[in-house]
Amino acid sequence: SSPTNSSTISRTATATFGFRALGTDGTSRVWFAGSSLNNGDGNGREPCRLEDPTTYPRFINPMPTSGHDHADFQAVADNGICAGQYQYGGTAPNGGSRNALKWDGGPSCLALNTLMGSPSSSYEAVAKAISRDSMVVGGSSHYPGGGGLFQPVIWKNTTTPTAIPFLP
Repeated sequence: SSPTNSSTISRTATATFGFRALGTDGTSRVWFAGSSLNNGDGNGREPCRLEDPTTYPRFINPMPTSGHDHADFQAVADNGICAGQYQYGGTAPNGGSRNALKWDGGPSCLALNTLMGSPSSSYEAVAKAISRDSMVVGGSSHYPGGGGLFQPVIWKNTTTPTAIPFLP
C-alpha cells in the first residue's frame, strides 16, 4: 500500500518543483522524487515525492531533528522509499551543513550518520542512490583525516555508514 503520512500540496500552490529520480514497482506505481525550489524554511528547498504524473507533489515532513530546508530527495526505490540530503543545524535558509537522510514511509525522515558520527554542522554526508528494495543507500561522507574531502559510503539498512575503500 502507498505510504500516507505526507502532506498534499493544493492545486493552487505556487511552489516550483525539480525532480531528480524515478522509481516504479514494475506495474502501475511510479514515483518521482526531488524537491520544491521555494517552499521550505526560509523559502528554500523542501523534499517532495510525487506518485504518478497526474497528482501533485507531497512534501515529506518533518525533517530530522535540527534539520531545515535546502533538502532534496536524490533517489527513490521501487517501493517509493526516498533518500537524499538536508541542512543540519544553523538557521534557515542557509546555515548548517548537508547531511544524508532517508524517508522510509514513517512519520519523519531519518538522519543518516557521517563517517565522523552523528549529523553535525561541521561534517557532511549526502545520499545519492538507493537500492531497488530500499535496503541500501549509497552516497558520500566526510571522513577522518580527510578534511573537506568525501569518501564513498553505503548505509545498509542502518543509519551508520560503511566506508567504500578508495581505489589504489
